[in-house]
Amino acid sequence: MFRWISIVGLIGAAALPVLHYLFWVRMRFRPGRRAGRVMRFSVTERVAHGTALVSFVVVAATGFWAVIVACDALRGWWWVAHVGAGGVFAVALGALALLWAADCRFVRHDWTWTKCLGGYLGGRGAPPAGRFNGGQKAFFWAAVALGMLTLSSGLLLIVPVFASATQEWVYECHRYAALLFVIAVIGHAYLGIFANPGTLRGIVFGTVAVDWVKHHHSLWSDEPDPAIGKPDGNERAAETGGRAH
Repeated sequence: MFRWISIVGLIGAAALPVLHYLFWVRMRFRPGRRAGRVMRFSVTERVAHGTALVSFVVVAATGFWAVIVACDALRGWWWVAHVGAGGVFAVALGALALLWAADCRFVRHDWTWTKCLGGYLGGRGAPPAGRFNGGQKAFFWAAVALGMLTLSSGLLLIVPVFASATQEWVYECHRYAALLFVIAVIGHAYLGIFANPGTLRGIVFGTVAVDWVKHHHSLWSDEPDPAIGKPDGNERAAETGGRAH
């Protein structure tokens, strides 16, 4: 049963972005590329994110190969790669949680972003957002929760401590959480690469165009603070409901 749920879920996760791109993204406003670039992500953030991404892909590929293609339990080098990459992912996810937890706390203007779904299904321009918008913050906390769930349940599968009936429940929890995680990452990747051109460059090279910042993260800064993750007066004012000084 889970095999077919996985197939349908993954196909749907791949098909919806294609439809969204064809019928909406191509007609959206694209911010210009005015001279000047802003540092958006530090080297530490980029290394942690890249490590998390690569290890996640290995974990997902080996796990779903076993479920969808092999229809069997992980064995041999497949199991070694799955468990080894899972350990690396745990460290990288922990690093990202420490780096971004403060920037991903929800504030008042995130509700405005959420009500219009970030403008992805209509509206003019992008809603106000700080360093991370409401959708990115929701993905961050979902990733932390699903990551903790898949990693802890995976550890309990490696070192079983419960009776067989409970271990079966742990296994089901592990693979359904993993499926939700993969679907969420597919959507996250689509938004970063195709729906919002310029986002990928930021997470790879660290810098983004000034106009990109003004369009997508208008509350982060009129001229973003070089100190990564430090909101300027505009964002602080939006969080407190006051005026920037």
